[in-house]
Amino acid sequence: MQAIEREYARAVRYARLATDEEGYRWVIDAEADELDAALQPLVESALSLMTSPRMARLRRCGNATCYGLFIDETKNCSRRWCEMASCGNLMKVRRHRARSRRAR
Repeated sequence: MQAIEREYARAVRYARLATDEEGYRWVIDAEADELDAALQPLVESALSLMTSPRMARLRRCGNATCYGLFIDETKNCSRRWCEMASCGNLMKVRRHRARSRRAR
């Protein structure tokens, strides 16, 4: 938590409140040229997630070699992998091969 607070304090210096036809929004100061300015949207997004009800649906991928995080938006909170096409398929293939080896 302290690391996130520290990064937020550094990054928020470059945020400016702007208005457009949709209302108010945070933008990065056009004069900012430091690397910390690039982190501002990332830190803001992380804090927005952490303070929202969606945080309860944050999950880590079920593949032990993957460190991906995702928001489980299924009705019954049953999603297990960051991406079905990569980690999900890999885990299903591993399970199938393990069952086939045991059957022999």
